[in-house]
Amino acid sequence: MKKILFFALLFSCLHGIAQEGSKNTIAGDGDRWAGQFSDTPRFKFLKGMTHAAVSVDLLLADALAAATNPILFSQTANGAALTGTSATNIMGATGTGSLTIPANTLQVGQTIILEGEMLLSTAASSIGTFTIGPSIAGTTTVSWGPVLPNGASNTPVHYIAKITILTTGSGGTVTLSQIFTVSGQVPYEFLGASSSTTYSINTTVSNAIGLVAQWGTGSINSIQTVPTFTMKVQ
Repeated sequence: MKKILFFALLFSCLHGIAQEGSKNTIAGDGDRWAGQFSDTPRFKFLKGMTHAAVSVDLLLADALAAATNPILFSQTANGAALTGTSATNIMGATGTGSLTIPANTLQVGQTIILEGEMLLSTAASSIGTFTIGPSIAGTTTVSWGPVLPNGASNTPVHYIAKITILTTGSGGTVTLSQIFTVSGQVPYEFLGASSSTTYSINTTVSNAIGLVAQWGTGSINSIQTVPTFTMKVQ
């Protein structure tokens, strides 16, 4: 980011010089100034730089937008419905971007955010247990169980998880919070930071982020993610 900002300042200055040079040589008494300076090396340089700076400005704007966009992944199709009792990553359906964070990019204080909507269906009674929690590099951070209503049928759920980087390196640590809100119900929260619980992360390697869910009883319950799901780092 520092390099991008440096080049932004550099090219902005060059662009300003180029524009000023063009004004001083072709504006006002155009014929007189053009006759004196249009063939000089300095004027040719400035004239060329004016056009080049415009292109650089556009490229630079795109680069800055990409560098400051926190969304790394955006889901564009429904995930597979989880109905079985095996722990399963329910993110990673069709989408744009990547759920893998490159090595040596996370910094202390940054937060990985998973957020989006799910569809929930449950049995009329005795729905059993349900757990959910983010995974880092294939390892589930926590298996936490919010309380679910009986008899849900494709009921919307809003979910958010925040993974905050406490320390970096091969022995890095994070803290975690989750909020699971079934439409029409009271939100259920898991606040790992309040108990000073930490989880491991190795920031020197790339880290695939997932969302692992599991039913305690099979085939009578279902949950799936939908296209609103995103992962971002900010």
